[in-house]
Amino acid sequence: MTLHPLIIHRLSAVRTHSEATAIWSDHSDELENYTFVLSQPGERSANWPAKLDLSGGGFLRAVFAHDELLFTSHEILADMLGEKEQAYVPLDYTIGFDSNVGQYLCNLVEGRSSVVVENVRQTLRELSRRRFNWEVMPVLMEHSEAIMTGRDLDHVWRVVHASEYFSACDLRHFADTGVLRLQKNEASVQADTQRALSEWHRVLSHGEIDRIRDSHVLYHVLLLKIALLHRSRPSPRDTCRNLCDFLEFMCGTVGINLPWMLWAAAGLFEHGGAFEPLRKLTAGREHLIRNSRNIAWDVMHYVDRRQLAGHHGRNGAFLLPYTLTFDRGLARWMDRQAQRSCLILEGERMPQFFAEYGIQNDLMERFCTDQNWVNAVARHFTIDAHHQRSNRWRFATNHLEALREEQEAAIYS
Repeated sequence: MTLHPLIIHRLSAVRTHSEATAIWSDHSDELENYTFVLSQPGERSANWPAKLDLSGGGFLRAVFAHDELLFTSHEILADMLGEKEQAYVPLDYTIGFDSNVGQYLCNLVEGRSSVVVENVRQTLRELSRRRFNWEVMPVLMEHSEAIMTGRDLDHVWRVVHASEYFSACDLRHFADTGVLRLQKNEASVQADTQRALSEWHRVLSHGEIDRIRDSHVLYHVLLLKIALLHRSRPSPRDTCRNLCDFLEFMCGTVGINLPWMLWAAAGLFEHGGAFEPLRKLTAGREHLIRNSRNIAWDVMHYVDRRQLAGHHGRNGAFLLPYTLTFDRGLARWMDRQAQRSCLILEGERMPQFFAEYGIQNDLMERFCTDQNWVNAVARHFTIDAHHQRSNRWRFATNHLEALREEQEAAIYS
C-alpha cells in the first residue's frame, strides 16, 4: 500500500523516538509492515561510529548521520508494551570501498611500499582492531564493463584477489604488527576470487549491467553540465543564474529532479575549486571528462550504498552499510548528505530516506528574492511536475547517450 504523502511528510520531520511512536499510533493501519529507523546523537548502536576520520588518512562513513539507531514498527512497539519493555534489533554491517582503495590494497598485498601504501596500512590496522566486514561490491561495479567485455582482466583479477587475500588474513595479527599473515592457502584465495568474479558476471548478464551503465551516464551527464555552466560563468555572482539553467536542464531536458545534485551544483557555482566534493571539475578540459566519470562513480556508490540498508544482514539482522574512502571531497559529500532516518517496507529493498539537512528548503530560501529562481522552482517542484516526470522518465539509454555526447563535445568547443 502506498502511504499518504502527509504521513511521509510527518515521518521526514521526526527527530525523537516518541515522535515516531506518536505517528505509528495515529496511522497504525497504514504503517503495518513498515519499519522506521531513526538515527540520533547518543550511545553507538553499531561496531563503528557513523563518522570516523582514521589516523592513516581514511574516512569511514555510515549512511546515517548519527551513532544511535532507534527502530519503530508494530512488532517492536508490541514488545515494548509487553513484558520485554525494550526491544533490541540485531545489527550487521559491511564496509565497502572503491577502486582507488582497491588499488591501494592491491599494492599492500603485493608488497609494494610507498607513503600512500603505509597510510593505507595504518588505516586498515585501525579498522582491524574491531570486527571487520569487508565488501568489494563498489569495485566490481566500477569494473563491470571490463568484466563483461574481457578488458583489463589482469587488473580486475589483482584487485579482487587482493580483497579476498586480505579477508583471509589474521586481522588481529595484522592490527598488532602490520604484517599480513594468510590463514588459508593461496589456492583457496584464488578459488574465492574466481567465484566472486563469476558470480558478478552472472548478475551483470541478467540485466544489472544495463542499470549500472544508465545510472553512471546519468550522473556523468549532470556533472558535465554543472562543469560547463561553471566554466562559462565562473563568478559567484552568477550562482543563481547557473542554478536556474541547471535545474531546467536536469528537470526539463534530462527529466529527473535530484535536489542533492542542486546542492552540489550550488557548492561549485558559489565556491569554485574550494568546494571539495566537486573540486576536480575545475581541472583543465583535458582532465574534465575523466574526472566527471570518476565523480559519477562516487555519486552512484553514495546512492547504492543507501539502498543496502535493511533487514537482510546475516541471520536477519539489520544491515548498516559503511564506506571507506581516502578522498576528502567524497567524505565531505557524504557528511553533508548524511541521512537522519529511513522508512522500510517489508519485502522491498528500496528504503525511503530522510536527510539530516534540509538541502531543498535551504536553496529555495537563499535565492527566494530572485524571480527567475522562484519561477523555475514553481515549474519543477510541484506534485504535478513530479508525476509528469515519473510518467515519461525511463532510463532511456539512447537519450542519455546523446546527452553525454553533446556535453562531452561541448567541453572542447
